[in-house]
Amino acid sequence: MRLKREAKQRKTLILAGFVLVLAGALAFQHTRVARYLDHKVLDLQFGLLRYVSPKRLEPDVVIVGIDEETFKGFREPLALWHPYLGKFLEAMALARPRVVGLDVVLPDRSYDFLFSGYDRPLLAGLLKLRRAAPVFLAQTVDEKGNLRPIFAPIVSIAGRESVGLALVKADMDGTVRRYGSVLKTLQGPLATLVGRMTGHPGENAEEGIINYALGEMYRYIPLQQVVAWYDAGETGPLMRACAGRPVLLGGVLPFDDRHRAPVPLAAWEPKNRRIPGVLIHAQALRSLLSDEGLIQTVSPLFISALIVLASLLWWLGARPLWGAPLLMVLTGLLWGFSTSSLSSGSYWPVVAVTFSGCLGLLGRMGLEGALAFREKRWLRHSFGRYVSPEVLRAILEGKIRPEIGGERRRVCVLFSDIRGFTQRSESQTPEETISLLNLYFEEMTTAIHSHGGTIDKFMGDGLMAFFGAPGRRENPSQDAFDAGQEMLARLERLNETLKARKVRPVEIGVGLHAGEVVVGHMGSEQRHEYTVIGDTVNVASRLEGLTKDLGYFIVCSAQVAGALNTAVELEPLGEQPIKGHAPVEVFGWRPE
Repeated sequence: MRLKREAKQRKTLILAGFVLVLAGALAFQHTRVARYLDHKVLDLQFGLLRYVSPKRLEPDVVIVGIDEETFKGFREPLALWHPYLGKFLEAMALARPRVVGLDVVLPDRSYDFLFSGYDRPLLAGLLKLRRAAPVFLAQTVDEKGNLRPIFAPIVSIAGRESVGLALVKADMDGTVRRYGSVLKTLQGPLATLVGRMTGHPGENAEEGIINYALGEMYRYIPLQQVVAWYDAGETGPLMRACAGRPVLLGGVLPFDDRHRAPVPLAAWEPKNRRIPGVLIHAQALRSLLSDEGLIQTVSPLFISALIVLASLLWWLGARPLWGAPLLMVLTGLLWGFSTSSLSSGSYWPVVAVTFSGCLGLLGRMGLEGALAFREKRWLRHSFGRYVSPEVLRAILEGKIRPEIGGERRRVCVLFSDIRGFTQRSESQTPEETISLLNLYFEEMTTAIHSHGGTIDKFMGDGLMAFFGAPGRRENPSQDAFDAGQEMLARLERLNETLKARKVRPVEIGVGLHAGEVVVGHMGSEQRHEYTVIGDTVNVASRLEGLTKDLGYFIVCSAQVAGALNTAVELEPLGEQPIKGHAPVEVFGWRPE
């Protein structure tokens, strides 16, 4: 009944464990921890793709940068750069780029009050570029989230549909990974600068992950260089650098308008992941202009299906030698496919799937370990009093084979017996006899176990034990002799207790012999026991019988005596006749 109940409980626990693993993994994919880890894995994948298989774009985005040298060359404040911006716009009109985006803060009012016609170069340059190529203007928000206005004539020339937000939205870890052609603001949904440049706003709005694996690291052309080419009438460099390409004008200053990206993108700062905002827009522009577009996350149902499949590793947890390699192979394939799919515009979050597989396999291994521990604890509790601790430990560790048969082993066998027990039991009730034997065997068992001995059996008032199996001992004879001495010491204390109860003291004899035996399971398939068989056992039994005749508490053979340390003083007793055996040289020991 107990076995059936245990089997049913086991099946219930295994099924319940699988359900918990599956539910936990499905819930985990929606946690902040999973999203955070997925983001970190995505960053690593982008870095790996850029290193292993960089994908060049042609024509690529051109960056015209405003750097520290620009401010040294242009003395006026940025708000008064009308002449320089005008020359840049006219230079772009000559270069004929594919599209131009101005990621700079444009004037919000007229500066003609400084002197008449100050706005004219900027407006004239914008008008010329507008006729040569599409141009788009960046708009930002103030600290309250309200749109910063742009000088109306500028918007009028470029067109209202040419104004887009130059804003980016970071993930919870501060890294910019996603981009949308439309952003929500206090004024409602508004198109972004790159969304305007690629024609994706409105009904064609697109949102997704920026493909940071595209293109090489950015280099920039300083704004002052473009202005110098224009002033010198050098249209050749302008055409070679910008013709037919998307162009973005923006700041590349060390500490202004910086955002964290998954990978470094600035060639002049190859290890810095905090990059200028214009490079974020440029990478989004690369993504939207590529054949794949922004990377789209696969359906949550697809990921949930992968989680369910990964959780099936629970059923291999009972066979970790199969489950662990399979988990590593499947994880490698999953991460490999996920990484390669980024190149085709598809993103697989892998953390929850990996977590599901690991949780399933390790959870089942943990459950199996807990069940095994419970079973071993039950075995210890149930059988710990029936077999020696050495035997029980060997059984639990799988060192004792369950098959009938044995192996040869050199051991030392101990026999002990209570002297005059037959006459004693005739004068006692059965209850008193059992009570005395229980007290006696409790002390003797402790003495034998404390020296690594294995109790083979109790035989009425006697017992048999052996040393050197199942666990090997360095000197089984010494262990057996020490156990015999401790048995006599404990017997002396027990006799004091018996005297206090007015019970006649107990005397015993101990016989020891060492030699080769066969140790293992003896009996039938239905009922067998772990024991030792051989001549050594017979001799040890006969030596115990000599203790009364020779007057020594311990009688041992020469094989045992020769293995003891020199501190032990034994009395040589010569060869003694053994019934059914050749005479044996023996030695005796008694307490001083």
